[in-house]
Amino acid sequence: MRNIIIITTLVSVFLFSCKTKEQVKSESVKVEKKEVLSINEHLKKAVTIRGVLKQQGITTYQYGSHTVVEKGKLYALKSSDVKLKEFVGKNVKMIAVKVPGYPVDGGPDFYKVLRIEIIQ
Repeated sequence: MRNIIIITTLVSVFLFSCKTKEQVKSESVKVEKKEVLSINEHLKKAVTIRGVLKQQGITTYQYGSHTVVEKGKLYALKSSDVKLKEFVGKNVKMIAVKVPGYPVDGGPDFYKVLRIEIIQ
């Protein structure tokens, strides 16, 4: 008798926790819309940074893989979208977004590079 109660309880929990195809599809659409809105909001905050790209060495602030100086202001940079090392020593124009929570430890603003091109 005890086993029957346990099995009945487990089956009931399983059945009530399952979602219909319509529920799953509806939730997927909501997530996709939210992600698209998030990407669009992210791109609205993008800035253009120009300068000669440099490989970052040892720093006190310890973030970013590369740097650039534009109008006397230092920027720390990172990217998972482009290979920054291919542009080291080149005068570049970058589209980037600020990484939240920076600067820290007296370091520069920190940006994630989305696009980069060589300029003359």
